[in-house]
Amino acid sequence: MRPIIITLLVMLSVVPSFAEGTDLDRLKEGDIIFVFSKSKQSPFIAYATGSLYTHCGIFVMKDGEKYVLEASDCVKLTPFDKFIEKARSI
Repeated sequence: MRPIIITLLVMLSVVPSFAEGTDLDRLKEGDIIFVFSKSKQSPFIAYATGSLYTHCGIFVMKDGEKYVLEASDCVKLTPFDKFIEKARSI
């Protein structure tokens, strides 16, 4: 169990931040947004998949507002800002 915890901590320390090359103003409808979520299960998802990303959604414009179509507890349109708030990195 100890090696898994150490691995998870190392993975969290190397997750890229929002500031590293992310240009959210260039998103187009239909773009897929990959994030490392702030959820408790994210480190385990990253460990199991070997990925830096644990969640994704599709960028959507509706009535001039930005949303992300995502599946969490159900498939839903989440306001873009709320989706980004739930992410540790993008």
